[in-house]
Amino acid sequence: MSGWHSWYRSWIAIHWCWSQGVTVLPGVHIDWHRRTTACEGIRYGPYVDIHWLFGQLSFGVNPIWSTEVAASTFRSGWRAG
Repeated sequence: MSGWHSWYRSWIAIHWCWSQGVTVLPGVHIDWHRRTTACEGIRYGPYVDIHWLFGQLSFGVNPIWSTEVAASTFRSGWRAG
C-alpha cells in the first residue's frame, strides 16, 4: 500500500494515491455493522465508502479503521492527520 495518503477525523476519512491506477467506475460501499479492531479494541462502523478515480471518501464512526490502508499504516506506527 505504499504511496497511499490519508486524512481523517472521527467521522470522515479520505484516502488517495496518484500512482496506483484509477477506478474506472465509481462505487459506493455501505456497511451497517458495528465492529471492533482486534488489537486496539477501537470501535468503528457503520460507515459508507465512496470510491472515485484516485481515492476513497469514507463517512461513519471511525472510518479510518475500515480500510486495509489503515491496517497496514497503523501497524507500522505511521499516523496521518
